[in-house]
Amino acid sequence: MQLFLDKKGNLSPFRTSLTAGAFGLLVLVISAAGFFIDQESRRTPYFPPVPNGAETWGYPRSGFGPTNQFVYYRIQNSDPAAVAAFYNNQLEELDPQADGARCERFPATGTFADPQYNSLGQRIQVEYNPETQPAYHYACMFDRGGFNTTQWTQVNIYPNLPSFPETEGYTVIEYEQTWSS
Repeated sequence: MQLFLDKKGNLSPFRTSLTAGAFGLLVLVISAAGFFIDQESRRTPYFPPVPNGAETWGYPRSGFGPTNQFVYYRIQNSDPAAVAAFYNNQLEELDPQADGARCERFPATGTFADPQYNSLGQRIQVEYNPETQPAYHYACMFDRGGFNTTQWTQVNIYPNLPSFPETEGYTVIEYEQTWSS
C-alpha cells in the first residue's frame, strides 16, 4: 500500500496511474504473446487421433502446394461406419457445442452404383467405375482455423480402394490437410 501513497500519506494519483499503466502494459504484452503463439500453432498440419489398429500406409503425398498434403492409414477387418463413428466422437470432443453428426456418408444410402438424386428429387448422372472407385465413402472435417489462419484436416474413410489391390479387406483413411504458411 506504501507504493500508492505520497510523503504526506495521501493517495498519490501519479503513482497510482503509473502502476495501472505498468499493469496494462503487462496485460498487453501477455495478450500479444498469446496471440502469436496461437497463430504459430496453426502453421503445421493438424493430426486428429488415429483409431486403434490403424497403420500408416505409404508416405505423405504433397498436395496442391507447400501447405497441403495427403496422409494415408489403413485398418484391417474394420467397418467404415465404425471408423466414421470414432472420428465423429473426436469431432464432438473438439467442439462439444456443435450438434449433430459431423461425418457425412456419400452417398447417404446405398452406393454410387445406385441411382442418385439431387435435393430437388431429380435423378443425376454419376460417373462411377467400380474397378477404380470405392462404392461409397465418409468425410469428416476437422477445422482449427483462426484469425487470419487456416488449419484443417478432412478425413476421408473408404471401404477399400479398388485401384490398389493391397487394400482388399482394409478400411482406408485419408487425411487431406491444409495449413497456414
